[in-house]
Amino acid sequence: MTMMTGTSRSCGLLVWVVAFLLPGVHGSTVDPTTGSTTHNSIHIDDDDEKALEFATWMAWMTQREQQQSPPGGGGGRAGVWDPDPDRDRDPEHLARRERIWSANKQRVAVHNTAYHAGQTAWKMTMWSPFAALTADEFTALYLMEPQHCSATTTATGNDDERRARGATATAAAAALAASPVFVRDWRTKGIMTPVKDQGHCGSCWTFSTSGCLEAHTCLAHSKDCSHWSGLSEQQLVDCAGDYNNNGCAGGLPSQAYEYLKYNHGMDTEDSYRYTAQDGPQCLATAGTVGATVAAVVNITSGEEADLVQAIDAIGPVSIAYQVSPDFRLYAHGVYDSYDVTTNTTLCNSTNMDVNHAVVAIGLGTTADSKHNNHDDGGIPYYIVRNSWGASWGMEGHFWMKRGENLCGVSDCASFPIVPTPTDKKATLEDHEEKEDEATKSIIDENTVQKLPASDTIDVDNDTKVTVPSVASSTMEQMVYLRQKKE
Repeated sequence: MTMMTGTSRSCGLLVWVVAFLLPGVHGSTVDPTTGSTTHNSIHIDDDDEKALEFATWMAWMTQREQQQSPPGGGGGRAGVWDPDPDRDRDPEHLARRERIWSANKQRVAVHNTAYHAGQTAWKMTMWSPFAALTADEFTALYLMEPQHCSATTTATGNDDERRARGATATAAAAALAASPVFVRDWRTKGIMTPVKDQGHCGSCWTFSTSGCLEAHTCLAHSKDCSHWSGLSEQQLVDCAGDYNNNGCAGGLPSQAYEYLKYNHGMDTEDSYRYTAQDGPQCLATAGTVGATVAAVVNITSGEEADLVQAIDAIGPVSIAYQVSPDFRLYAHGVYDSYDVTTNTTLCNSTNMDVNHAVVAIGLGTTADSKHNNHDDGGIPYYIVRNSWGASWGMEGHFWMKRGENLCGVSDCASFPIVPTPTDKKATLEDHEEKEDEATKSIIDENTVQKLPASDTIDVDNDTKVTVPSVASSTMEQMVYLRQKKE
């Protein structure tokens, strides 16, 4: 018998689960007269082995949920692995969960065989909080309704003109977007708060908003925020409906930023707790504001080169894309949405299909090409922060292939312009100390320093951003916006 192995398990709970699922298995007997123990050999057939593996996974999941549930039992995050936790001791219900888990295990084995053969760049795992869910259950519980990224879509010209412009720019833009020159990980700056868990609520858009705004706020204030509880997603769930958002049914970060811009900012998590469900009313006036938004930058839909440059030069960017069912079992590697059985890409890449929002926090390129169909060079990727807890993926993060707008990753990109303290005026010298020589070489020093106190900048043909003042936005943001204008 080969048992699954893992870390951080609750041994006591495992014993209970094994006893519950395998009542006929006994490892020892105790003489009630003498108290002596006789150890017996244990025979476990294939069915019992599968049950034991499932029981081991259940114990790991239960401990995970206990660790991640907020104080007092609120937050709606228990029962992550089970859409019907009230029945989690019902034998028939558990048997169905086990069958789903076993089917997913077979799927993982087939995919990982292809991974080791170099046919795909990412590996699956059964140590996922979603391993006992069907694809439909996962979609209903964790993904929002498909969103239309109208705020970032270029509207000028007719369809033929737009296609012609796109065809002309595609090759150069794709080459830039996939360039291995870009290496960035904003976690090293201490501006990323701990990974959070959205629970049974399609509120990923609120976590994308909070994660990105937290990072830009911490960057502007030069603060280490790696232990900060951050901003209130629940405020957006409850209060941002007038900006075309729908709480647990979905929304977009670009629309959330607009709400925050006109409604005096975002409360702290500690003052407006997350519940993973639509609240009965907006309680924003009772909270403590933790960050504000001066302006919103929407990167033109499909302009992946602009997305890459923004991540590299400014900071984290909110993005949205289409999640395919296989993604829930991601372990590590560069996600390419490869389906082993059909030899195709599963996800779509249009701005009408995005159903999950996250935060792009960095850029990189793999060192080898084994999992790139043996082409020369490594695979360029985004470093992305998810909102499914730290036990999913690579400590709550994943890598996604860049340079081909995979799954529509560049169709819904946006980031906030945040105010900085008035007593901390950014200077070009401060900026040069933080940026490498490649970035410094493209900065027009005189232009940046002479930026007016209230300058309207054309970010693209359809987007204008009014920057309040040099002291009210970070130098990274100022340089990026100036470069876009030029």
